[in-house]
Amino acid sequence: MPRRPVNSEINVDADDIDAIYDFLEEVTTTGSVDIGETLQDKGELAIKTLNKIFSWTERNEQHIGAIVYYIVHEEDPDSNLKENLSFGGKTIADLNEQWQEGYARGDEYPLFALPFYLQENKGLYEQDTEGGLKTSVKNLLNLLSNIKDMPVLLKQLLKVHDEIRKIMGKEVNFAMRPMTIDNYEEVIEKIYTNHDVDLAHLEVENIVQEVDSFSNIAKSYGITEEIVYQVKSEFR
Repeated sequence: MPRRPVNSEINVDADDIDAIYDFLEEVTTTGSVDIGETLQDKGELAIKTLNKIFSWTERNEQHIGAIVYYIVHEEDPDSNLKENLSFGGKTIADLNEQWQEGYARGDEYPLFALPFYLQENKGLYEQDTEGGLKTSVKNLLNLLSNIKDMPVLLKQLLKVHDEIRKIMGKEVNFAMRPMTIDNYEEVIEKIYTNHDVDLAHLEVENIVQEVDSFSNIAKSYGITEEIVYQVKSEFR
């Protein structure tokens, strides 16, 4: 896995971790998103914490900006909030475009690296028993692990890959299967027929729910990025 530029000191407190938790809870809880200044404020606080953890300020802004852009676009494709909401002096429309370009290049982004980072440093955070940092990290890890479908992240990734495929002249696959055993089996059969790779039910489920770059997911399961795309695109 590529080396992630992280700040080595434990320089965040419970309020910092809670800021990421609040933003992610907002954007991954159906029907709760307050689009506008509230979401922008939560995004700005999340970016401040990510800047303390990962030393890639522009990508932190791009990732949060792209997520906010997605929410605004889903609500109203013609919304002027795309040009009115901004992070780091850049509109969410610009940040979304930069994020898509960066993701297509294979750049890593903070919310994909965050679960790995927290797990790797869990022992250090747990040493703080007075300031509430241990509890905040536990809550954030629970949120990340219990979210079965992070639609903002997953759908945005698929849209980027759809656009890349169109540019490359490849067929775009679009299906909205429910996540059931019968559908898993149909997809398993499809992948085996087309790619001669035999996946298990649990592997299909995990690939669909995995929030990471397609290249990293492919490496984790010993498959190609094409198979990752085909599996994920069956369960939009």
